[in-house]
Amino acid sequence: MELSAKIKSKIRKVKDWPVKGVIYQDLNPVISSELVCPIIERLAYDVRLIASELNMRTEKKSKQAGIETRGFIWGSAVASALGSWFIPIRKMGSIPDSAVQNYTHVQSEYSKGDLVIPKGCVRRGDFVVLIDDVIATGQTAL
Repeated sequence: MELSAKIKSKIRKVKDWPVKGVIYQDLNPVISSELVCPIIERLAYDVRLIASELNMRTEKKSKQAGIETRGFIWGSAVASALGSWFIPIRKMGSIPDSAVQNYTHVQSEYSKGDLVIPKGCVRRGDFVVLIDDVIATGQTAL
């Protein structure tokens, strides 16, 4: 069976969560399975391709960023596989305001809020790859 089919078979679907009309795609069975290493290897391979193309043009190494919480899992694993930095993107209120470098407002069909980047993580001209699991509800990074 192909990797994508194996992944799909492990995703648990929860109807009407967190609100009515949303089908939540629970990735915990995937994260806690034997599939996690091949997934991270594939993500790292894809990011390596993108980063190498950029590096040839800018001579800059990419940084990986992930939106809490599952973006931390995927993003930090890919950063580790690539030997690069990981930038945690947090929900407003998760860190003191004095530690915030930048923020953006996000809104979905069932929630809204601000995401923040901690001070010192990103500098002008950095190449940042955003890694998140928008499959759960398809909303955070959109």
